[in-house]
Amino acid sequence: MTTKKAAPAKKESREKGPISAAKAAAIKKATRASHAALGGISPRTEGTDRTKKALVFVYRWGWTTTGLLEIAIGKGVAARMIKAGLLVKTRTISGGIDGTPSHFLTLSRIGLERATQLSGVELPYRLNAERIPQATMNHHETVQRITVVRDKFEGDLASFLTEKELRNSGKLTLTDKIPDAAWTLKNDPNGINRLAVEVELSPKWRQELDTFVYQSLMQLSQNIYDGIVIFSHSKALLARYKTAFKVDAKVQTWTRPQGAWIKGWVMTIPDRAEGVIQFTLITPELLGKAPKSASTAAVDLSGNALESDDYVDMDDLMLNDYPPEGMVFKL
Repeated sequence: MTTKKAAPAKKESREKGPISAAKAAAIKKATRASHAALGGISPRTEGTDRTKKALVFVYRWGWTTTGLLEIAIGKGVAARMIKAGLLVKTRTISGGIDGTPSHFLTLSRIGLERATQLSGVELPYRLNAERIPQATMNHHETVQRITVVRDKFEGDLASFLTEKELRNSGKLTLTDKIPDAAWTLKNDPNGINRLAVEVELSPKWRQELDTFVYQSLMQLSQNIYDGIVIFSHSKALLARYKTAFKVDAKVQTWTRPQGAWIKGWVMTIPDRAEGVIQFTLITPELLGKAPKSASTAAVDLSGNALESDDYVDMDDLMLNDYPPEGMVFKL
């Protein structure tokens, strides 16, 4: 017996007729609202503008993280630029342990070419991500994060310069001291508008501390900066540095012509140092990271979960005085 196959069901036509006048008016209204929310420009133009800003941002710093780029420019910009071949994402050796970056972003060759055109400034740039030193990556990420968060949320930065830009400017001090970053404030009530930014994640001792104090003061004496702000996780470190910068304190100067430290003259901290050097404790809020709550685990803006000991007092992990006797340091 022959079985008759059922006729295939007719597919509904995907062709749509003209939209109604009411729907057309609604679309037009939504488009106008979108443009108004973006300052009168189209979403496509806004996306292009963000891409340009992101290219210049990474070019200026040398590298960044997804979280920092999204704070500075906007959400989703990193993923789109990686897909477009403008950025390269590389995993760090640490892999995000203890709050360190798990990945970092650099410009691709195409991205570098475009960024150079957009910035109008030639800066040395390492295309090979493997040549970027990861030993100091946590330090540089902290400098970036403090600067970006201050710029976006405090709103008092007129401009900032990265270490790369400062080093390339050719305007070095007599001691060749380059701060981690330089900020120009909009209207500081005390007239301290040009700030040298220093992030101290590990303590300096003896000759290195003396040299740091001396070189920092030289920047002030040459009128390059109006003030200095020193950031650290450690209250003990900040207290020790504050004592070192105290007016009338003595600072031994040093030279190191052939690897060995040689004493120079003794400097007295001048009156000018009073009130122009700030000592700031690094807090989660300063880094733009969500504060902890009793019920939920905090997640920072780089996407890394914050463990319970991420914000322990760093003084517990650091020496409060000079290294103990018997500890050998290679100079």
